[in-house]
Amino acid sequence: MKAVDLAGYMVFLASDLFGDMTNMKINKLLYYLQGQSLLVRGKVAFDDDIEAWDHGPVVNSVYAKYILNGNKPISASGDFDVAKMDEEDRDFIRQVLIKYGMYSAGELREMTHRQGTPWRRCYKEGQKHTLIPVEVISDYFKSHEQAVEAFNPSFSEDDFVGYRDEDGVLVLPKEWDE
Repeated sequence: MKAVDLAGYMVFLASDLFGDMTNMKINKLLYYLQGQSLLVRGKVAFDDDIEAWDHGPVVNSVYAKYILNGNKPISASGDFDVAKMDEEDRDFIRQVLIKYGMYSAGELREMTHRQGTPWRRCYKEGQKHTLIPVEVISDYFKSHEQAVEAFNPSFSEDDFVGYRDEDGVLVLPKEWDE
């Protein structure tokens, strides 16, 4: 799986919800997606390298795709192939967005810059493209991050207002029709 496809899907899902899906934010979210995938699923989410740049972890191909946006929000364009992702991948991306998407690009940057993080361990001042090895990300997430949890709400018949008609369809009470 290519990081640009995952980034496009993340922008599609979250740009309206969060409104601040900038190049910096999408790159930080990809870093967290990779780390959580290594922690929870034991495999990489994408094959692209993550590099330590001045402002945190960056996937070069994704940065290049959205460079013209500068620090402005990225618009959802649908230029990704959702067919390349199975339902498990799409669900996992949603889980990561639920956990990390609420943070601004600046907050995510600060989180990646904390003492002991993979970025902090690999970043070298003045060297823009220093690789952050997958093993370093994996080790860090296994010892420092909590795993994302699946969002599986459970509902019962009592959680809904209405009644079942003769076909078994849940409908609103008649007094709500007005």
